[in-house]
Amino acid sequence: MAKVVLRISPPRVLAAETATNTIAFTLAIRNRNWILAQALRAAQAPFSCDGDLSGELVAAGYGFSELVRIAIEAGGVFPMDGSLIVSMSAVQAAQKLYEWDEDEIDVFGCESCPRVRYVHALMKELSAFGIDINLQDFYRRSTAIQFAAERGIKDGTYLVALLDGGADPYMHRDNGFDSFYLVLFCGKLDNLAILVQYAIQDISHDHWLTNFSESLAQCHKATKSDSKVLLPRLVILEPMRPHGLIMLGSNVGSADYTGWTTFHKAVRTYRHQWSNLRWPVETTAPYSVTSSVPPDPDETLPTINTLHIAVGIYRARYETSHRVSPEIVRLLLENGMDPNAKAMHVGGLQNCSVWEDASPLRILFRSWNPSWGAEYPPSFFAVVQLLIDYCADVRDIANGLTIWQIANFEGYKSLWDTLRKTEPVSIEVD
Repeated sequence: MAKVVLRISPPRVLAAETATNTIAFTLAIRNRNWILAQALRAAQAPFSCDGDLSGELVAAGYGFSELVRIAIEAGGVFPMDGSLIVSMSAVQAAQKLYEWDEDEIDVFGCESCPRVRYVHALMKELSAFGIDINLQDFYRRSTAIQFAAERGIKDGTYLVALLDGGADPYMHRDNGFDSFYLVLFCGKLDNLAILVQYAIQDISHDHWLTNFSESLAQCHKATKSDSKVLLPRLVILEPMRPHGLIMLGSNVGSADYTGWTTFHKAVRTYRHQWSNLRWPVETTAPYSVTSSVPPDPDETLPTINTLHIAVGIYRARYETSHRVSPEIVRLLLENGMDPNAKAMHVGGLQNCSVWEDASPLRILFRSWNPSWGAEYPPSFFAVVQLLIDYCADVRDIANGLTIWQIANFEGYKSLWDTLRKTEPVSIEVD
């Protein structure tokens, strides 16, 4: 019916403007009515639009492809600046929430965005229209795949469609991040797996995720003030990434320039959530050592293992019961961690309560030095007992305790006897 009515309408009617100076054809596209827009196009209705239509078209649902075709053929403004495809990434349902402008995108639902199963065909159509899928959006400073990676798209097939359509995951944003870094930082490991599989099949590129150790070795040699090198490296060491990276075949045992591996960061961050660490530890991954390559020939790399971190965590803002985890300590000891290994060349990392030339047991007591009236929690004694059970050296431990520390052993006589049996105790008053 619309086609019939429009066919007999005089040109002046088709060119009539609303109170906001918008003509019918433009209004049909802005309202995402692709059937009416198609009829107006067939009736040769005039089209006039000075603004960018990208944000409106991506909310067209099933009519998206047809509206894009109609708008481009009619001379719509948007085709060559990359904003159209980046806007598609903006409306995809994502797992990570950002503080966007109120009406910019909907991160919860995907009812308004193009259905993913149509995206493959749509990418080909957009390429045919001359739209470069790798152009950056002026306002978001991202390509479509960079923005999708940063947001953590729930449906990974959208990333596959972008890659198949020619999206380049190796392109860097102004801050030096490529799509791999962005998706790793977001933490959407299924999306990361898609990109890694793409990198493995792409023999023309040697990427850091498929060549992890060498990549970090290059980072060590880079200038430490170069944020474009340092920031991505710090992203790699975010906690809770070991599991996914190991599954993807990456070696996460390499350390950053301070000597910390992914596992150091994870143990420190998830100090009371041992279940988060069980899988990577039990895979016998290199969680217990640091890199053997110092950042500079004249520098000595710190030697700090994850057990040192696990027993040395002490921050006033932590609840007492959360400062040490017997479960994490047991997990590390059961998987071969040396209870007598000493932390060496600590340097600036001493602010993490890891002490120079100290074993885990000594670090534990130094980090927990209660003042008058304070008490050790049961978890503290559980960790002490675990270290002793795994043959930790107790020599010189009791002799360095203060009267307040000794008073805390009330109710733990057998444990105290074990600590003091090798030496006489001279009580120090703090």
